[in-house]
Amino acid sequence: MTWPNFEKTKHILVIDDHDAVISTFKIILEANHYMGHYPNVFDVKPHCQLLSNTVTISMIFIDYQLPGYTGVDLIPTLETLFPHTPIIGMSSCYDARQLFINHGILTFLNKPFNLHQLQHLIKHRST
Repeated sequence: MTWPNFEKTKHILVIDDHDAVISTFKIILEANHYMGHYPNVFDVKPHCQLLSNTVTISMIFIDYQLPGYTGVDLIPTLETLFPHTPIIGMSSCYDARQLFINHGILTFLNKPFNLHQLQHLIKHRST
């Protein structure tokens, strides 16, 4: 068995509280040889701090509605820890798109999304 080179693998951060969404990301990321990072939504900031010191994150996906806060609330922390890293907002609520735009996040993925949409976004937006 050949193991991917951890240093050359693209690392993608996914912040979402729905198991089905996380499972979909795992399928796509593993199939395309990306390393997914899925922090517990109740402990995101310390996890992101650790990641920022250990790997280069190529892309961040963040859900709008999280337990007790919104994805928009995390944008300043994510931009500080992962400067110049594309952040993609996600939600099933169309109004969330505008809230992400108001905070400088111009790429948005409507939920539910299909595997082809996700795969296309990852291949064309990651750094």
